[in-house]
Amino acid sequence: MRRLFLVPFLLALGASAPAMAQCAEEDTLAEAALELALERELTGAALTRALRTAGSDLPHGWARRFHDRADAEAWLRQLDADAPLACGWAERPGVITVVAGARAGTLEVEGDSARATVVDGFREAHLVVRDGDDRLHRLALEQGEASLVDLERPLVVQLVATGPRGPRPIAERRSGAPATPQVAGSGPFSSRLDALRSVRGASPLRPNRLLTAAANRHARAICAAGVAAHRLERSDPESRLASEGIEARVVGEAVARVAPGADALQALVESPGHAAALTDRRFTDVGVGEATARGRRCVVVSLAAWPRFVGRR
Repeated sequence: MRRLFLVPFLLALGASAPAMAQCAEEDTLAEAALELALERELTGAALTRALRTAGSDLPHGWARRFHDRADAEAWLRQLDADAPLACGWAERPGVITVVAGARAGTLEVEGDSARATVVDGFREAHLVVRDGDDRLHRLALEQGEASLVDLERPLVVQLVATGPRGPRPIAERRSGAPATPQVAGSGPFSSRLDALRSVRGASPLRPNRLLTAAANRHARAICAAGVAAHRLERSDPESRLASEGIEARVVGEAVARVAPGADALQALVESPGHAAALTDRRFTDVGVGEATARGRRCVVVSLAAWPRFVGRR
């Protein structure tokens, strides 16, 4: 079995400022904090835009506003990161905006080549690239490098690696100005997923109640934990299916933790690594689980190739 897994007195403070507790300051994250200090609300979309505008390769992170530096440092200490914490902050009278992220690796794209690094504790690093024709490519890294010479521009290049909580995108760069892929329709999640797979040349998926049970259980778990992860404690995608009595040729999973009104499928498809898993032609069955907690909606898509029931363990 295989896995796929303009405010006055605004100041951006980078590495020259006194270091925040428990994090390594990065200038790009300080720039992102400066961008967010000008926003009315700290939404996930605003954070993504700020990270890209600032030139950070972090694909996601956390952002909060505080009135007191001690409160900001306490928040940083409480963040549940699976890699060393990086941060940046911007300050104006009475308000501190902090941006932080788990620094599991780095990614640089120059011309026709990409260079990546991965921290200790992460393995199986590779690139997933969306090209200008909206095709997805998985590229192996050789001594931390990969060639992009034959790919149609513009590109979204994502570094994916497996860490303590399973595989996830750990860095992302854009070459040019790629369009955002759009998922059509407003119907059920599974129907829209099948429509997406059809566009990618993949067959529709059979709804599977046991996969759905496993997906619902994990959705509740990640919502309760407040993290989007494939592995929590001793649970991983394969063991979750085994607990429902299922074995499969290939097991996959996609996880999203979004605002209650956000489109989870759209969020997943915008990530090349997640889009590649959702449209993998090997999968035959699907279960979709949802839960809401801590002001977030958690969606888990459990995928399997030719699953069979062998009895619950």
